[in-house]
Amino acid sequence: MRNLLHALWQPSCLAPARSGRAHLPALAATVLALVAPAGHAQAPVRSPAEYLQDFKRLVDSGDISDYKVVGEVLRMPVAPHVGEAVDSTAARGNAPIAGTSRDFWRSAPAPEYLDFPFHYGDFVPRGGGPARVLLSAYLDRTKICIKENDLARVFPALTKTPLSDSAGVAYRTDVHSKNDITATFMIFSDTNCAERVDLNQNTQRD
Repeated sequence: MRNLLHALWQPSCLAPARSGRAHLPALAATVLALVAPAGHAQAPVRSPAEYLQDFKRLVDSGDISDYKVVGEVLRMPVAPHVGEAVDSTAARGNAPIAGTSRDFWRSAPAPEYLDFPFHYGDFVPRGGGPARVLLSAYLDRTKICIKENDLARVFPALTKTPLSDSAGVAYRTDVHSKNDITATFMIFSDTNCAERVDLNQNTQRD
């Protein structure tokens, strides 16, 4: 299984990438059980405002560690692989942190998303501590076009950062409660529509 820990602990996980390794596993029954009766894949495409309100509801909840809730709100049912113990020296100085990381597979997402690239994983320190969560998904810009003004209406406290190695901009919003959550939308100049969305929880905490 792919080791998620490096991505979960590194701020560079937000570096712009317009391609990635596809996750194309066989679908387990546990995944299919999460799909709504009509199926998210057959649901009408949400407007930018509707999509962003759903996204904001998840961010404002202050906790994105429940994968079932994440999958339902974002309309991308997911299910985990079996967790595996992972040791890391990437946080708390040089002291290794042992914990459990998981990869998640996605099934029949809403039509706003591309089938891949997609990445979703978490890391829970052994013995307690905040869960680290990382989600990255790509939007189908032929079906939903989220522009800067759409983001500003829903997330007024956005930080705008040029992407260093591509013609685009990252728009970031942070929520600090019991968890530190960051939502990032990447817009590239060829269409001026959001192409990639990231959600991170506690990935930069000690």
